[in-house]
Amino acid sequence: MPGNVVPFTHPHATRTRVNAFVRVGSTHRVFGDLVAQGHLRCRRAVFEASRTVSQADVISTFKAEGGECVLDTCAAELSAASKCGTHVKNSGWLPGAIEGPLRPEFFDRDMVCRIADFVIEGGFDAVLSPAHFLDCKDVDWLPVDLDICNRLRVALDARGGGSIAIDYPLILNHTSLTDDARMSEVLEGIAHAPVENVWLRLSGMGKDLGPNKSRRIIRSLQGMQNLGHPIVMDYAGGLAGLLPVVFGLSSGVSTGILALDSFDASEWHKPPKPRSESDSFRRGTRFRVPGLQRTLSEREFTLLAEARGGASFAVGA
Repeated sequence: MPGNVVPFTHPHATRTRVNAFVRVGSTHRVFGDLVAQGHLRCRRAVFEASRTVSQADVISTFKAEGGECVLDTCAAELSAASKCGTHVKNSGWLPGAIEGPLRPEFFDRDMVCRIADFVIEGGFDAVLSPAHFLDCKDVDWLPVDLDICNRLRVALDARGGGSIAIDYPLILNHTSLTDDARMSEVLEGIAHAPVENVWLRLSGMGKDLGPNKSRRIIRSLQGMQNLGHPIVMDYAGGLAGLLPVVFGLSSGVSTGILALDSFDASEWHKPPKPRSESDSFRRGTRFRVPGLQRTLSEREFTLLAEARGGASFAVGA
């Protein structure tokens, strides 16, 4: 009976605001169109240092409309054998052409100052501290990254960038979250770093989490609550981004519009595969489905649209 239904006294009290970030990547034209049309509710965007020149108009327009711009220095990719020769080699803070992956000695005082100048000149509201894939077998990047973060804070403050926030990207395999000794070392270091938010980028997590992986992720993230910093799930499309939010374990999600919605560093240590002249650079067609917090291939989108009840998701794509 309707009389037996007791309404919540404060129906909105259980709702919490989720900070959503859009990783723009190479989709700045799509991003700009969505912003101009009022179809993008997100007010925070991440721009890569290697693309800021070609995306200057989009960045300035987004800021003029009250958007918050975060800079990704692409330091992790620049230090990976399979990635350093891609578009990231055009990052504006680099002093010139690079030969091979960047090593720890590259990030000296002068280089950190160059990064600080680049952040301030670009008018960014926040910067992801140059950090690296911590499960790299050749280099122990953790002490290097923490030192860079501290020196970047000093360099920004000395140049009048005291209002620019520094966020810390924690990049590692999702299985490393269960290594208690390693995670204690990592979290102890981050706890004393001059950062506001921690961005968690997990390799191999995928977008469609099964029951076992979901439970492992939830249990592992519970131990990160003692950090005292908001956690943003980075490169996290689909359930990978939504699950931690639903369980109150993260405060934000960062994902791309048509790409950059998952992360895999399993082959970062390998040299890039040679590309033949017959290989095409054309990216396959993908459809953005806001209701599912992810993108779908043409085949996946067709299956969704034809499934019972799937049309309601497909219409908003």
